[in-house]
Parts: sequence; C-alpha cells; structure tokens
Amino acid sequence: MLLRTVRAAWSDELSDWAAALTYYSMLSLFPALLIAIVVLSIAGPAPADSLAGAAGRLGPGGGTSLIAESIHHLQSVKSLSGPMAVVGLLSAFWTVSTYLGAFIRAANALYGVRESRSLWRTLPLRFALGLVLVVAVVVTVLGFAITPGLAEHAGNRIGMGSAGLLVWSIVKWPLLALLVSVALALLYWVAPNTEGQRLRWLTSGSVIAVGIWIAGSAGLALYAAHFDSLNRVYGSLTAAIVLLMWLWLTNFAILLGAVVDAQITRQRMLREHPGP
Repeated sequence: MLLRTVRAAWSDELSDWAAALTYYSMLSLFPALLIAIVVLSIAGPAPADSLAGAAGRLGPGGGTSLIAESIHHLQSVKSLSGPMAVVGLLSAFWTVSTYLGAFIRAANALYGVRESRSLWRTLPLRFALGLVLVVAVVVTVLGFAITPGLAEHAGNRIGMGSAGLLVWSIVKWPLLALLVSVALALLYWVAPNTEGQRLRWLTSGSVIAVGIWIAGSAGLALYAAHFDSLNRVYGSLTAAIVLLMWLWLTNFAILLGAVVDAQITRQRMLREHPGP
C-alpha cells in the first residue's frame, strides 16, 4: 500500500498540484480570515484574539506570525459598512471558493476521473464547502475561547481546582486534530467526481494527512528557528517565504491524504469487481 501511494503521488505530480494550491491558498487565506473575523466579532473581541493566538501557534513562527498580524489588522478595519460590507464579504467568499475549485480539480486528477458535473453544480458546492469551512473555524474558535472558563469552573465544582484547566489545555490539541481529520474526510468525500462513495467521518487518508502536517510543521518550525540560511538568502522576505513553505506543506499533506483514500478506493473496487 505504501509503495502504491508513493508511486501514485509521483505519477500524479503531487508536488506541482500542492504548488498550484499554495497560490490559491495565499489568495483565499486573508479573505477567509476576514469572513471569520466579521462573524466572530459578533461575540466581541476575545474570540478573534483567540483566533490570532491559535494562528500564531499552528505553524513555524516566522510564517504564521504574519497571519496573526493580519488578523489584528483586520480587526482594526472599520471602513466597510452597509452595502459595501455585503459586497466585501461576497467577494471574499468568491475568493475562498477559487481555492476549493482548484482542490476539486486536483481531487479529480488524483482519483483519475473527469469532471462531468456542470458549473451550476460545482459552483454551489464550492460555496457550500466554503461556508462549512468558515462555520467550522468560527465554532472551533468560539469553543476554544469559551471552554477554558468552563473547564476551570468544572474543575472547581468537582474539587480538581486549576487541574481542570490543565487537563483541558492538554486535551484540546488532540481534539483539534480530530476535528481537522473529520473536516478532511468530508472534503475527500465531496470533492472528487465519484459516485457510490459512502461518507466516513474518519478515513485513513485524513488521519495520515493530519499526522504528516503536524510532523512537517514541527520540522519546518525547527528548521526556520535554528538555521539561519533562509535569513541570509531572503532577508526581510523570510517570514513570507516561510509562510509559503508552510502552505505548500499543508496542501501537500492534504493531497497525500486524498491519494491514500483514492488508492484504498481503487483496491476496494478491484476486490468487489475483479477482472476476467
């Protein structure tokens, strides 16, 4: 299985697809943050501050610090109101949907299928996926912003004191990894133009993708923090380069998970419909 996945990743030019998705990631990342901040601001500034803090800890510091700074900047933007705010949010949704459209094309290529769905089917699909993505981010951030107080309160009620907060601070990261795995499994189910696939809330590909992403992000953070070669080559652009590298790594891990699921699907179809 491992050898088949490596061969498929090489033949499907996974690195090139990840580079293409990195371009769309850069285009859609900040509009997506704008949408999330607008929604989170309804609950006050604390959830958006939590989003900035979480963004700063997700990947290599030099790169993701740019995301955290952008979140703080977007919080201070007050120029859009009324109809212009609606136009701004719609254009942001459209930009986010371009990434999802590119991912759908990549998933079709990895599964070896042609896109037969019309634009009037794929366009609502892209917007629906974008909405699910934004809602997932908002719910997760709100949950992580609210639950520390609840964990401390629960700890006091059952006699654990501050230990309840300590337990939550440890448990929340595996929980976040689980939520990301579920989101990827949903994406792998919806994106490719395949029929007859059953929805699985967790797949081998989604779990492997999250594992590779965590390990790769840690490795990139270690490299960026302890080796000065990037600073010597890129100078003031180092943070932006690190962010691009991290986005490429993220997309590569997501696509590799799709390759794993595609290979498993092919093997299952061969078992169910063996050739003559």
